[in-house]
Amino acid sequence: MTDDATLTGASGVTYAYQAVTIEHPWQNVAGNYAFAMRHDMGHWHVFYVGETSSFQESLNNHALWPEAASFGCTHVLAHVSEDGVQARQLEERDLIEGLWPPMNHKHDPLAPA
Repeated sequence: MTDDATLTGASGVTYAYQAVTIEHPWQNVAGNYAFAMRHDMGHWHVFYVGETSSFQESLNNHALWPEAASFGCTHVLAHVSEDGVQARQLEERDLIEGLWPPMNHKHDPLAPA
């Protein structure tokens, strides 16, 4: 079963994501993703945002998933994007600046303090 999630970037742009578990059968398609947990009120708390040229390669054994799970993440929010790497990177940066996911700031030496 999947759920929809809407994430809003610093720009005010909203992005439609699909919420699935990490065990989801990932396809070899490009897109953006977020490690998240759902609060009681139905809102998503995002811990990490990334982009990839292949969900299958990146998410089948993501090095940061165990850390995300230790924070309580239960889902991957995924957004398929065929708009190219630059568009995915812009979306990733917009969401990181808008949501301030703690794991991005811990693991990204270029992230603002």
